Amino acid sequence: MKKRLEITSFSEIVPPRDSPFCFRHSLPGRSPADEKGRAPNDPGPGRAPLKSAPNGAGADSPENRALIDSISRIGMINPPLLAPYPDPGGRMTIVAGHRRVAAAAAAGMESFEGLVVDAPLPGLVPLWLEDAASGAPLSDLEKALLAGRLIDLAGDGLGAMLPGLSAVFGREMTPEFTRRIARLPGLGASAREALHAGAVTAGDLLLLEAHPVIDAARAAEMLSAESMSRGTQKETVRLMLYLADQGRDRWESFELLRGSSGAGRPLLEELRLACRPALEKDLAEIDGIVGGLGLPTEASIRVPPNLEGGAIHLEIKIRDENRLRSALDKARRGLDEGRIGRILEILRGK
Repeated sequence: MKKRLEITSFSEIVPPRDSPFCFRHSLPGRSPADEKGRAPNDPGPGRAPLKSAPNGAGADSPENRALIDSISRIGMINPPLLAPYPDPGGRMTIVAGHRRVAAAAAAGMESFEGLVVDAPLPGLVPLWLEDAASGAPLSDLEKALLAGRLIDLAGDGLGAMLPGLSAVFGREMTPEFTRRIARLPGLGASAREALHAGAVTAGDLLLLEAHPVIDAARAAEMLSAESMSRGTQKETVRLMLYLADQGRDRWESFELLRGSSGAGRPLLEELRLACRPALEKDLAEIDGIVGGLGLPTEASIRVPPNLEGGAIHLEIKIRDENRLRSALDKARRGLDEGRIGRILEILRGK
């Protein structure tokens, strides 16, 4: 595989956002295509829109401005990877370094030094994936876009390219999972923005998308409407799935309520109430029953989070036989008197 450094002008390359290797959600500044009349961030037919993201990762983000400033002062330290990939105009195609080239254009440079690789497509894809794995961190949206680009580029040879994709994702990738991930950007703008901003992970969005009741794009919009920790986000997705499991009517009623309530309560709180409208009352009744059993402090009865499911957990951590016997006797008395049965009825929604 031959490589050579070559001074290249911007007129001699396919614009960064039009490269079949480009998977970035947004690029610094304006591309040559923008100057020719294309709306900013419009990648052209058949491509997922490259819109600015609410987390500041758009074209005018601090990271992109810093890259433009750095290149304007000291130039490009690492030359982008170019290839004479088939183009009707005979131009070079950027294989890796789309952000650097876009930033150089935004910085006012007229030409740049690129590393030209004379290799067929099967030789270019591993270099492209290696650069993606070692470059700037990718959002889950950009990883999904990259998976889609790889499917288009690899064709029937996808399986042979998956080790390189696995290095980008940090997990083993299969053909089926790669195709599922690649479909996520097609769920719509709300899903794309949520994925890019980290309001939902690709794994969680796949779970929502696979549920027959849930509109994943609408769910992603709800998740991105407020700032959440990863733990809160994960619990919120779990409750979305739990509520949808209770039926289409329950889920669609919640969607209508969430749409009409505006800011209202936090999404997680509304989901808890939707899953269990009498949650506070039921919790209070269970606390009263458990307290009335008189269990020793070393024993406890726990119920599932948000009272989901129909099981309770009796935990006893006692080394003394007499206190163990006392705890079991009190639990048995509660069972005989129907108190334990009442807790189970509450869990079943009765």
